[in-house]
Amino acid sequence: MEGLLVKDRDQRLSSAAEVAQKLRQFSKTAAGKPARTRRRQWIAAAVLALVAVGAASGWSLYRWSKRQWARYEAIPLAHTFADQGDYLDIHSVEG
Repeated sequence: MEGLLVKDRDQRLSSAAEVAQKLRQFSKTAAGKPARTRRRQWIAAAVLALVAVGAASGWSLYRWSKRQWARYEAIPLAHTFADQGDYLDIHSVEG
């Protein structure tokens, strides 16, 4: 389309046939993709985003459960072993 706006007459598109040919080429490029293809791309992007959010949520839940286990089970058990003098048994506490 830039060829229609050029000031120099020698560089300008000279006929309607050339303009039609340029328009056909433009319609075949990425900007001229059918709506169905663009919709599929948006759906794929949305699914990918949901999977990423789900994975991040799952990882966060896993880390939270490990912290809860350490806070309410492992540390009190380690304190119990330490109070009894069983320092070797502290290493048996696993998550």
